[in-house]
Amino acid sequence: MKQKIIIFGGSFDPIHNAHLYIAKHAIKKIKAQKLFFVPTYNGIFKNNFHASNKDRIAMLKLAIKSVNNALVSNFDIKTKNAFSINTVNHFKSCYPTSEIYFLIGSDKLNELEKWDHIQQLKDLCTFVCYERKPYPFNKKIANQFNVKYLAKCPLEIASSKLLNQPRKKLIPLAVLNYINTNHLYLIPTLKAMVDDKRFQHCLRVGKLAKQLAIANKLDAKRAFVAGAYHDLAKQLPVDQLVNIATSELKITNYPSWKVLHSYVGAYILKNWFGVKDKMIINAIKNHTIPPKQVSKLDMIVYLADKLEPNRKQEQWSGGIEIDQLVKLAKSNLKQAYLITLKYVQNLVKD
Repeated sequence: MKQKIIIFGGSFDPIHNAHLYIAKHAIKKIKAQKLFFVPTYNGIFKNNFHASNKDRIAMLKLAIKSVNNALVSNFDIKTKNAFSINTVNHFKSCYPTSEIYFLIGSDKLNELEKWDHIQQLKDLCTFVCYERKPYPFNKKIANQFNVKYLAKCPLEIASSKLLNQPRKKLIPLAVLNYINTNHLYLIPTLKAMVDDKRFQHCLRVGKLAKQLAIANKLDAKRAFVAGAYHDLAKQLPVDQLVNIATSELKITNYPSWKVLHSYVGAYILKNWFGVKDKMIINAIKNHTIPPKQVSKLDMIVYLADKLEPNRKQEQWSGGIEIDQLVKLAKSNLKQAYLITLKYVQNLVKD
C-alpha cells in the first residue's frame, strides 16, 4: 500500500485554528501518513507578510504539536521557491513511491486554471480542496483538474482578519504566547485599528517612550510596545467604547467617553490579543487619568503621549516647553512627570 503525503502550503501569517482543523480532517479523510505544512517564501513580493520566515516557521512548529503526523517543511523558504511545481517535485523526489496530495482552499480552486505548470501538477499530484466561506466549491473547475472535495471548514478564520478581532480563541495558545513574547503584528494591528494620522502619533509615542526608557535604564522594547499601543482603542465607535467600559469593565463614573479608550485599549490587549505583560497593560490603562501610584513605565507612556514631537504644533502645548521636559525626563523622570501632569490637569480645569 502506497504511503500518502499531503502538502499544505500557505503564508501561515499566523497559523490559526482553522488551519489545524483542516490539517487534522485531511489526514483522517485521506488516511495520510504525513502532512507537511509548507510556508510560502517571504521575499518574492516585499512586505507581503507581517511575520518573518523564521517566526512563521517557529509558530508552525509550536502549533503542529497538536496534530499527529504533521511536519513543517522549509523547502519553499530555503530555496526561495515561488512555484508549486517545484514544491511537488521536491516531495516526489523525497517520497518517489508515495501518493502526493496538494491541499488548497476553495478560494484558490477558482484560480487553479491560471497556475503555472497546472497540467504537470495535475499529473504529479492529486488536488484536494476544503471549502471556505465565501468561496463555494467550483465543481466545473474541480472536474477539469480532478480536484477531490474534502469538506467545509466550519471555522471562519482568516489570518488577515485577526489583526482587529479577538485572537485568544482563534489561535493556539502556544502561538499566541509566541506572538506576544516577540511583539509580532504590532504595526499591522495598529493600522487595522486606527487611521493613518493616529497611527503616526502612536509610532511617535512609542519611539519617544523607547528613548525615555533607555535614558532611565528601563526595558526599551516594552516601553515602545506600551507607547505604540496606548491609543489602540481611540477610534472604536463611541457606543462600542462605552459598552465595553460599562459592561465588561464596570466603569460607571467617568468625566467623558473620551478618556475611556485607555481602559478599553488595555482590556483589548489583554482579553482579545492575550497580552500578559501587566506593566504594558497598566501603562496603557493609566495614560489618560493616572492613579496616585504609578510605575516608571506609566510615567514614560504618559510623558511620551504628551511630549511627542508633533505636540509642539498643537494648541495645548502653548505654555509648556516640550523639548525641556523631554530633556528633564531623561534625567529626572518623576519631576518631568509631575510638572507635565500638573500642567495638563490645570489645562483641563480651565
